[in-house]
Amino acid sequence: MNTSKADSYQLSSSSSENSVTSNRYKPAYLRRRLKMLCSSPSILSEGLSKRIAIHCWHNLQDEEAVLLLVSLLVGWSVPQLLLLRNEDIQRDKNYYYLRSSWKFNDLKLPQMWKSFHIKSSEYGVIPLPSVLAQRLIEVINSPSINDNRKALVETYLGNKFDVLTRRPTLTGIRRNIECCAKAVGLSRAELDFISGIDQHNSMQSFYVCFNQADMHVKLIKYQSQLLGVDPDVLEVKPFNENFGSKRALTSAGVKAVFESHLQCLRDYSQLTQQEFHNRYTSYLLELFHLVTLMRPVSKDVVKRNSFANDFSSLLIVDKGESSLRRIPVPFSVRKIFHDYIGYLMALDKRQRFVYPMVANEITRMVDGDAPFFQYWDLHNDKMVKADTAAFNSSLIDQYPLHRNWHRHTIATHLVMRGQCRDSLKAFMGHNPPLDHTFSGLSSLSFGALRGVSENIELLLKHWDIPLLSPLSKMVGGPHV
Repeated sequence: MNTSKADSYQLSSSSSENSVTSNRYKPAYLRRRLKMLCSSPSILSEGLSKRIAIHCWHNLQDEEAVLLLVSLLVGWSVPQLLLLRNEDIQRDKNYYYLRSSWKFNDLKLPQMWKSFHIKSSEYGVIPLPSVLAQRLIEVINSPSINDNRKALVETYLGNKFDVLTRRPTLTGIRRNIECCAKAVGLSRAELDFISGIDQHNSMQSFYVCFNQADMHVKLIKYQSQLLGVDPDVLEVKPFNENFGSKRALTSAGVKAVFESHLQCLRDYSQLTQQEFHNRYTSYLLELFHLVTLMRPVSKDVVKRNSFANDFSSLLIVDKGESSLRRIPVPFSVRKIFHDYIGYLMALDKRQRFVYPMVANEITRMVDGDAPFFQYWDLHNDKMVKADTAAFNSSLIDQYPLHRNWHRHTIATHLVMRGQCRDSLKAFMGHNPPLDHTFSGLSSLSFGALRGVSENIELLLKHWDIPLLSPLSKMVGGPHV
């Protein structure tokens, strides 16, 4: 077997120096970030933020006060608020909600498969006090709204709150919710959602479907404390509906996918060797992506030497160097990959004289010189890389799902169970460039990634996913 880049990364992962760097880098970064945040001249003191909020609350007849208070309560900038339209403020009975800028398009699926997806509203929403929301509608429809409005709001803020120590700014108003987030329990991802951060800049916007009510309870607590008014008086109420990824399956949906594979493999006696191989490879690919969360569409294919010798870990580079990571493989799945090697070797031996080209490619698969997962081309009797096109050409009618459903589903269910978002982000390969905290050199020594892998294994057990080995009948098919 040839020495590869994967081998060098695997050897490096045991370095004590890298482990030390991994342990000290994140705390140092957090200290620098906290120092920068606390020393920023734009940050408002607790007393000043409450003073501004209460003044604006009692002076809602002023358009500038309305814009300042909304910015203070939800973290939107004044220019963002000036771009709002009537449909961006929604009403549900006596309660009002600001529509988030985040949106997810509906998937075009047969009705049966739609029922297996976690339901999500088209837009996310953010609660606003009823009186304030009604005034905001009047303000955005006011003929006095113009390009000069931001400057007028700044002037209003300076005139009303020109304190001796520090003059408040619009940036300080907008960022006040960031400073108070920890006190009310708002996470970084929830802040991104509330403040209207660009959807493409937040991993959670793509991979997690969450119940908005939990986040709204925290936000309403912040608004109530800032204004010193009871939520019932403010007329704010959590909106109890899911929002997020529309690609995430329910537990019943995951079971349906694997039950479909199971049904195909139950009838292995009626399949040719080529058909059985392709069916089992499809099952194996679904299981592989479910436990590793590797992106399914990638030019960087998985080879035998991408795994550790005992299949305990996997080196992944599925979206450039910034996605480099070595992740643990769940214990119960390692045996499946071990058995797959035995199956390939038996298949090689049996087909050597009948299909020499196929046998040669299988040898390369086992040696790590060719992709580890390959389909058997039924028309040309050769092995082809098991990419998305090959999968869709044979199984699209049975599984009309988005090819990234594994990542969306696992991330959503783990976050619902309280999984740390930072470790999940690293496990999925969303760590930023040059962030060596979770790089291939040190990730195996980081316990949080092992925790993600263990939680994925618990999900497999909870969903009762069948772990099928082809070795019970070797090349003829498994007993299922």
